[in-house]
Amino acid sequence: MKEADYTAIAQAVYAFAETDDPLAKPVAEALQVIDDAFDSWGEEHISLSFNGGKDCTVLLHLVAASLGRRTQAPIPPKPLAAVYIPVPSPFPQLEAFIDEVAKAYHLDLFHCPHPSGPNFSIAAAFGNVHGVYKPGNVRLHPELLNKHQVYAEQKLNGKKKPLFLVFHGGSGSTKEEIKTAVQNGVVKMNVDTDTQWAYLCGIRDFIQNKSGYLQTQVGNPEGADKPNKKYYDPRVWVREGEKTLVQRVKEACADLGNTGMRPSPTALPPMVRSRTASRPLVNSEGCAYEWCSEA
Repeated sequence: MKEADYTAIAQAVYAFAETDDPLAKPVAEALQVIDDAFDSWGEEHISLSFNGGKDCTVLLHLVAASLGRRTQAPIPPKPLAAVYIPVPSPFPQLEAFIDEVAKAYHLDLFHCPHPSGPNFSIAAAFGNVHGVYKPGNVRLHPELLNKHQVYAEQKLNGKKKPLFLVFHGGSGSTKEEIKTAVQNGVVKMNVDTDTQWAYLCGIRDFIQNKSGYLQTQVGNPEGADKPNKKYYDPRVWVREGEKTLVQRVKEACADLGNTGMRPSPTALPPMVRSRTASRPLVNSEGCAYEWCSEA
């Protein structure tokens, strides 16, 4: 990889930020945030988290632009502080890229010790881009996750399915895709878009079905002097959204195959553990136990 010239990067990036390109405005805003950070804290108190991903690589390039403009030097006077937190059994190509970037951009890269927790999970870039799209626009291949597991098995002396994987953007996925993902090591699935829709459905249906009771505070199809407080009270129609949301959560738990399970109490956060000890739990994440059991 060619050595980064901070001065040239600054000229190119700041010039781009002043163009009419659709990306110019967010780039300019990002540069402003970075410039403000350097102004407020100084270069010696700023560091980056760098793991070779596209987001942090873009951020590194923007930081280089800011430093290049400030120092007017092709190479920063001091190496830029950065930290790398590795995942279990990282791909050799990724580690090689991280080392190349660190050298090219003159990073003082600190490698954190390997995470030691037994339940460390990888938020793999797998999912439908956090939303529901027209059928055919997004094609998922959860069967490919098995190849990652096999690769990790070879690196970890044959331990079966050693990776705990996260299904990013699970909303809109078919039940077969979810089943295949779980079989290949997915332990968490994000369904925020689907739960947002489910929450709306309950409120929407209530508003439509009770429309005649929601036009005025007094007066409805039952009589001109009939009060409507029990219909427009937010606690009433919000609860309808909660009901449909609960049903969607139950469906997701069934799809993931974790209904009717009770994990070891030690797996729960202390506050949740003390308040849910006598109730059945259906979700696989400690942070969601209490909500699901009370819903």
